[in-house]
Amino acid sequence: MSKPVHVSIVVFPECDPSIVYGVFDTLWAAGRAWAHIKGGGQPLFEPRLVAAEAGPMALVTGVSVIPQDAIADVRRTDIVFVPNVMIDTAENVRMLDRRTIGWIREMHAGGAQLCAACGGVLTVMTLAFLLTRLSGDLAISIAGPSARFTSAQIREQSHAPKECLPERP
Repeated sequence: MSKPVHVSIVVFPECDPSIVYGVFDTLWAAGRAWAHIKGGGQPLFEPRLVAAEAGPMALVTGVSVIPQDAIADVRRTDIVFVPNVMIDTAENVRMLDRRTIGWIREMHAGGAQLCAACGGVLTVMTLAFLLTRLSGDLAISIAGPSARFTSAQIREQSHAPKECLPERP
């Protein structure tokens, strides 16, 4: 029996709770649901909610979440997942909790993969191009009528970090 993949779902107060809970539940069920249907399954992932500090946190919509781990208590993870962060400008990415941003950078340096959904992509992109200059390709695709980036554009601009930021409306 192999060990489940440890996934740290980062929670900022600016996070959208539907993504936080939806991703957590989906990862938690992978492998477990099969055991209930057919028997003999095993969990594929071990998702954990991680934030700068322990204790209840009100999210942007007013829903509260209780992170399972404080960043100081997580020394290693396989995947860091950044859910939707509801911010309206690239400058607001810089206002996110710096301790948590530093922890994400530290986990990546230790071998963790970085994954994101929705507005979390902007956070990861900022980390990649403004704060840490990660090596290798970062494949990011943003779709929809207001998308300003595609994965190809990001690769082309990877040596010009400030141009990776969206324009102000």
